[in-house]
Amino acid sequence: MKDNELKIYKKYVHLGYDVIQSGIPDLILLKDGKIKFVEVKTDINSDLNENQIRAFKLLQKHGIEVRVEIIKRFKQSNIKGLYHFPLVHVSYHKAPCFPPWLFEQT
Repeated sequence: MKDNELKIYKKYVHLGYDVIQSGIPDLILLKDGKIKFVEVKTDINSDLNENQIRAFKLLQKHGIEVRVEIIKRFKQSNIKGLYHFPLVHVSYHKAPCFPPWLFEQT
């Protein structure tokens, strides 16, 4: 973390915020004023790293949905190449609603 980032990080931690600096999921989904996070893994045996686990716990603590989508790779014998499909998600939490004024353009 750069010095300037560290100063701001410490400022918000001191103010009581939970700060996620690394381990942020791959995708951020926004719809109807709600936010969700998705981590994409290519194998069911892929584990979350330590930073991801911390980030997921903090997001879930604040009621934000976090899930892991696992892409199972398989080959079909009569067609060349790999085909992917979502297999499973491991956690599901309801995302918070934000006030409409937050998204008004000025």
